[in-house]
Amino acid sequence: MHSRKRPPSARNPNTVYAGADGKFEAPPDTAVVQFNISAQADTAKAAYDLASKQAEQTREIMRANGIDPKTGPDRLLCNRTHV
Repeated sequence: MHSRKRPPSARNPNTVYAGADGKFEAPPDTAVVQFNISAQADTAKAAYDLASKQAEQTREIMRANGIDPKTGPDRLLCNRTHV
Protein backbone atom coordinates (compact mmCIF):
# COMPACT_ATOMS: atom_id res chain seq x y z
CA MET A 1 0.00 0.00 0.00
CA HIS A 2 1.23 3.40 -0.87
CA SER A 3 0.14 6.48 1.01
CA ARG A 4 -0.37 9.61 -0.93
CA LYS A 5 0.38 13.03 0.35
CA ARG A 6 -2.53 15.45 0.50
CA PRO A 7 -2.19 18.46 -1.76
CA PRO A 8 -1.57 21.73 0.05
CA SER A 9 -4.74 23.62 1.01
CA ALA A 10 -5.89 26.24 -1.44
CA ARG A 11 -5.73 29.14 1.00
CA ASN A 12 -4.62 32.49 -0.21
CA PRO A 13 -1.73 34.13 1.59
CA ASN A 14 -2.42 37.34 3.51
CA THR A 15 -6.09 36.39 3.90
CA VAL A 16 -8.15 36.32 7.08
CA TYR A 17 -10.97 33.80 7.36
CA ALA A 18 -13.64 34.39 9.98
CA GLY A 19 -16.89 32.72 10.92
CA ALA A 20 -19.51 33.34 13.55
CA ASP A 21 -23.01 32.58 14.61
CA GLY A 22 -25.19 34.44 17.01
CA LYS A 23 -28.55 34.65 18.62
CA PHE A 24 -30.89 37.59 18.94
CA GLU A 25 -33.86 37.59 21.28
CA ALA A 26 -36.75 40.04 21.25
CA PRO A 27 -40.28 40.03 22.56
CA PRO A 28 -42.78 38.68 20.01
CA ASP A 29 -44.67 41.25 17.99
CA THR A 30 -46.80 38.98 15.82
CA ALA A 31 -49.32 36.28 16.63
CA VAL A 32 -51.10 33.96 14.25
CA VAL A 33 -54.61 32.99 15.29
CA GLN A 34 -56.69 30.56 13.30
CA PHE A 35 -60.34 29.66 13.80
CA ASN A 36 -62.02 26.73 12.12
CA ILE A 37 -65.78 27.01 11.90
CA SER A 38 -67.86 24.04 10.86
CA ALA A 39 -71.62 23.84 10.45
CA GLN A 40 -74.02 21.14 9.35
CA ALA A 41 -77.63 21.63 8.34
CA ASP A 42 -80.25 20.18 6.02
CA THR A 43 -79.31 22.53 3.18
CA ALA A 44 -76.13 24.21 2.05
CA LYS A 45 -77.68 27.66 2.59
CA ALA A 46 -78.72 26.79 6.14
CA ALA A 47 -75.19 25.49 6.90
CA TYR A 48 -73.65 28.62 5.39
CA ASP A 49 -75.97 30.86 7.42
CA LEU A 50 -75.07 28.97 10.61
CA ALA A 51 -71.35 29.22 9.86
CA SER A 52 -71.74 32.94 9.14
CA LYS A 53 -73.46 33.43 12.50
CA GLN A 54 -70.65 31.53 14.25
CA ALA A 55 -68.04 33.64 12.44
CA GLU A 56 -69.75 36.85 13.58
CA GLN A 57 -69.86 35.55 17.17
CA THR A 58 -66.11 34.91 16.91
CA ARG A 59 -65.54 38.47 15.65
CA GLU A 60 -67.60 39.82 18.56
CA ILE A 61 -65.47 37.89 21.06
CA MET A 62 -62.31 39.25 19.43
CA ARG A 63 -63.64 42.83 19.60
CA ALA A 64 -64.64 42.35 23.26
CA ASN A 65 -61.01 41.38 23.96
CA GLY A 66 -59.49 44.36 22.18
CA ILE A 67 -58.60 42.58 18.92
CA ASP A 68 -59.71 44.14 15.65
CA PRO A 69 -60.78 41.27 13.36
CA LYS A 70 -60.08 43.44 10.31
CA THR A 71 -56.33 43.47 11.00
CA GLY A 72 -56.06 39.94 9.64
CA PRO A 73 -57.72 37.82 7.03
CA ASP A 74 -61.44 38.08 7.62
CA ARG A 75 -62.86 35.92 4.91
CA LEU A 76 -64.13 32.43 4.39
CA LEU A 77 -61.12 30.53 3.07
CA CYS A 78 -62.85 27.23 2.40
CA ASN A 79 -66.52 26.42 2.00
CA ARG A 80 -67.24 22.71 1.77
CA THR A 81 -70.70 21.24 1.67
CA HIS A 82 -70.97 17.61 2.75
CA VAL A 83 -74.04 15.84 1.43
